[in-house]
Amino acid sequence: MKIDILDVPIDNLPKIEILNQIKNFLNSTHQNLITTPNPEMLVDSERDWFFKEIFRRSNLNVADGFGLVLASWFLYGQTLIRYPGTDLMVDICQLAQEENKSIFLLGANQDVVDATAKKLLEFYPKIEIVGTNPGLRISVVCNDDETRVWHNEFLTGLNFNQEDNQKIIDQINQVKPDILFVAFGHIKQEKWLMSYLSQIPSIKVAVGVGGAFDYISGAATRAPQVVRSLGLEWLWRLFSSPIYRTQRVFKATFTFLSLVWEYKKILKRPLRRGVVGFITNKSGEFFIARRTPEPYDCYSLYTEQWQPPQGGAEQGESLENAVIRETKEETGMTVSVICGSRTPHIYNWTTNSVRQYRFKKYRGTEKYIFLLQYNGDGSDIKLEKAELCEYKWVSLEELKHTIHPLRRLSLEILLNDCLNKLPIEAK
Repeated sequence: MKIDILDVPIDNLPKIEILNQIKNFLNSTHQNLITTPNPEMLVDSERDWFFKEIFRRSNLNVADGFGLVLASWFLYGQTLIRYPGTDLMVDICQLAQEENKSIFLLGANQDVVDATAKKLLEFYPKIEIVGTNPGLRISVVCNDDETRVWHNEFLTGLNFNQEDNQKIIDQINQVKPDILFVAFGHIKQEKWLMSYLSQIPSIKVAVGVGGAFDYISGAATRAPQVVRSLGLEWLWRLFSSPIYRTQRVFKATFTFLSLVWEYKKILKRPLRRGVVGFITNKSGEFFIARRTPEPYDCYSLYTEQWQPPQGGAEQGESLENAVIRETKEETGMTVSVICGSRTPHIYNWTTNSVRQYRFKKYRGTEKYIFLLQYNGDGSDIKLEKAELCEYKWVSLEELKHTIHPLRRLSLEILLNDCLNKLPIEAK
């Protein structure tokens, strides 16, 4: 069972079920990413589409933070099971010993990561720790025009020495661990894992563990058990290092709770009915346009968003008429409908940012997808600059790689429902 908090899906499972699922991960043929979201991470995901998208793509999101428990109760009246990240890491190590799976520790600094390995061997003498590495220096950049850091379709926002990074990947691949724990700090560790996990094929379970190395090694002191059971570990950390923690605690409490308050109001709103039009020409190419950036965009740190024409259907307007009208308004093209999907693409607008949509009438949209035919010569194409700033015609394969990840599901729905209607040239 999953519980959505600020449009981040949190797995609400008992600890034994989580560990059973991880056991299955370890014996599968696929790679599995586990995250441990807390309130501070959810606040940061509001400003960074890629970070939020990682939670939506990961295989397991385990609640680490008492604020998520409170938010679940406030939003849905449901009890969310909390599983602190440090406890989860230790329990995975026990599972690794039982299943004869090897571990690699990456992050913190050399003294801390070595001390963590030593402490884990005290806990579990038969555990196989095949390597440690303190990681590399990573900075988070704003991705302005001069510092854009790309990885595949994402602007990661991470900047680091690529040669050093490759040495780390090579080291891990030499020892072929089954489990990788990464302690770069949140945002950095999740983005790094999403970007590079596929280059380390032996890994079956990868987990971003934040400050867990510090607590396990003894470099930092965890709150007493009674404090943790009351959900006041954040207060303990604040008193332990007030200068360092004040801003982070404010983010994880007041900022987080204000976003949850807005989110609850948004969830009560209806969905808007809309349309998406994938246009093909006489050559079997597809039309794709770049969305005009806006100051409040949260699409993966201002990433360029390529998308087909789309928009809302007016009250009483048929979906077919709506997609023809929207296409005409946004591109100037006159098109005809080849096929319409049976399934809408439904999503909350808060997938981008709660604050961006707190004053909107709707909480999101259900968009119906259409395959459209354009028979013109291109002379009538005139983009509505407020919506779209440039366009190009691409093959179907190029379209799959060009379209923004947030819009990719619309294309998948179209191909599922209308594949047999595609022109021969487009297949």
